[in-house]
Amino acid sequence: MQIPPRTVAYVFLFSLFAILPAARADAIVWDASFDAALAKAKAENKPIFIAVNMDGEPVCEELVKRHYRDERIVKLSGSTINLFASRFSHKGGDKACARAGNIPCRSHQQVERDVRRDVFNIAPGEPVNAPNHIWLNPDGSVILSVPFMITTGQLEWCMVEAIRKVDPTFEWNLRASARAPRRLIYGDPREKEQDKAGSGERGGGRSTEAEPLDKKELDEVLDAVKKGSGRGDRGNTARQYFPSLIVTDDKKAIDFVESWITSRWASGRPGERLLHEIGRTSPPSFWEVAAAALSHSDLAVRNEAIVALEQLAEPKSLKALLKQKSSEKEDAAAANLIRAIASVGRGKKSAESLVLKTAAKDKKHFMRIHAIIGLVYIEDREKVNDVLVKSLGSDNPGIRAAAAYSIAIRREHDLRDALAVAINAEKDLTCKTYLGAAAAALRGGGLRLIEGVLREYALDDIVRDRE
Repeated sequence: MQIPPRTVAYVFLFSLFAILPAARADAIVWDASFDAALAKAKAENKPIFIAVNMDGEPVCEELVKRHYRDERIVKLSGSTINLFASRFSHKGGDKACARAGNIPCRSHQQVERDVRRDVFNIAPGEPVNAPNHIWLNPDGSVILSVPFMITTGQLEWCMVEAIRKVDPTFEWNLRASARAPRRLIYGDPREKEQDKAGSGERGGGRSTEAEPLDKKELDEVLDAVKKGSGRGDRGNTARQYFPSLIVTDDKKAIDFVESWITSRWASGRPGERLLHEIGRTSPPSFWEVAAAALSHSDLAVRNEAIVALEQLAEPKSLKALLKQKSSEKEDAAAANLIRAIASVGRGKKSAESLVLKTAAKDKKHFMRIHAIIGLVYIEDREKVNDVLVKSLGSDNPGIRAAAAYSIAIRREHDLRDALAVAINAEKDLTCKTYLGAAAAALRGGGLRLIEGVLREYALDDIVRDRE
């Protein structure tokens, strides 16, 4: 009997697995081929987990060193078929990749090309968001995906969600910090109607469009700026390289950018756009640049700095945010501050208590609305859900809508019944629309409609791009 060519390929690939270096017992075991993973997923009726990674990205480094070695994630990965996708070579030859652990670089490079073609349907040269995590059904269709940063608790939630889509009987007790990511997309990640919900998770908020500068390139850029023939020439040179400078995790780059922006303030130029780009694309190490603008006299600058810190989510910035909150007089900035504190202070009892108290009891409805929106970051699910249920019964439609927003973003399935009761009791037609949008999200729908809460009630005029 003649064996079909594709079957021959599978036989070869499975035999290749036998000669690959042994995987670490404390890390995810990665399969070496996209095609073979599909065949294995069908044979074993398991979902496929794909981790898209890139070099030079601090968040990707954290994922490799921490998330993919987390005890609970590793255990869950035994119920999935796992693929590591990276276009970079780590000079391992046929040996185990220093980054992926148990497969050679040529394998994860081919997986990256296959994922581009078969999952994202994009050409080799087109940018792809990284980090990125995708889960596929055994037939290759997309269950869900999450671009950019994901916490270990969120990764656990997604693993369990994907496994249960294939095997509804799968039993697992989620850790307390496990919750849905804000950027969760159900179905095809190329579809736009479900993306851009909320924003503001930590790190990795860029595609491969702007690459970090290595030390030699950085020195050359800074030297070129210094040697410019005049202020205009130096400014043009600096602006030309800003996209790369602000993603370069190097003290020289950080110091240069901070010096540049403070000199603009001295000359009366606010620099909101640069702060916005830092929040959108920079590694967390740039937090000090944004923190320096927290007390700026211009409200627009303060707000961009606060939102940048929310998106960078560097815990070291919490002290600066709390200090500014104690003296902030403008409601718009104070509201943004509580959301930023929720983001950078997640997991810290004092910060979470402040956000929960503000969400439950603040006398200003506007502050409560923003604090409730900020609950998407808080890890204590029991306390969060208690506040959300009580907020659904508030006499203020903005507070009720904000609760619906957080329920939707967090995918708090346990609050489905409470949300149904609130929908039946709701008299305000606008608010009822958002309550319905939250219920749809819990059924697996998109999040675009629920975003209206940010504009309608939070009066949010700064886009959180880090999605």
